[in-house]
Amino acid sequence: FPSVIAAEQAGIDFSGFKAASDFVIEYSGQRYAIGDAVRRLSDVPITDMDRSRIGSDFYKTLLAAAMVSTLRESGPISAVLTMPLDWYEDRDEAKKLLEGEYKVVHNGQTYEYELAKQHIRIIPEGFGVLCMRYLDERGCRNGSGIDRANVGIVEIGTGTTDLSFFESLKVNSVRSDGLPYGLSQVWRAVQRAIKKDFKRNFALHEIDEIIRLGAFMHNGLPQDVDTYVESYRP
Repeated sequence: FPSVIAAEQAGIDFSGFKAASDFVIEYSGQRYAIGDAVRRLSDVPITDMDRSRIGSDFYKTLLAAAMVSTLRESGPISAVLTMPLDWYEDRDEAKKLLEGEYKVVHNGQTYEYELAKQHIRIIPEGFGVLCMRYLDERGCRNGSGIDRANVGIVEIGTGTTDLSFFESLKVNSVRSDGLPYGLSQVWRAVQRAIKKDFKRNFALHEIDEIIRLGAFMHNGLPQDVDTYVESYRP
């Protein structure tokens, strides 16, 4: 789901609008719409795409939503998270923030998860791509020989671009680098252009969806955005 949440607004009851597809959770004494449900249930989205998210409640709420969307049983869990190379020195801080107990209500069911610090693994972005090439769908080695190869991976994220170099599955930090540029720069540029030309103000997560679709509806007609994207793409 898109990394955007919205707290229930005063005077608006999420359950009164709720469709079967709406992703709404109760966590830490608050009800939140998650991901695409935000567009339907709130006009005050909360998102945080920079490094400050590591120390925020927003980050924990995203994790709570991720757990309840994939795990249907309470109990202790292990988590594997990725982090941009530029932020990697903050991984211990992230573990301290994320460890603890999570009580989440979803679709009337209450789930309780325990996440111990020693069961949180934070890997550099790019390594997940390598694992997809190295492991099969059961998590077993696929014999591709990539475990003995030198591999470079370019991963373009929301706020960063990571240039990772691995030697026999081990990251070479000297030859790897993280750049503070990502898709959000294109999103913001397209957002400004649409606002200027059409007087429409889309949130950034909506701009992401519009770019994926290639167009948005305006006065009943589809408006192509490929020209904007080509203009602002680095």
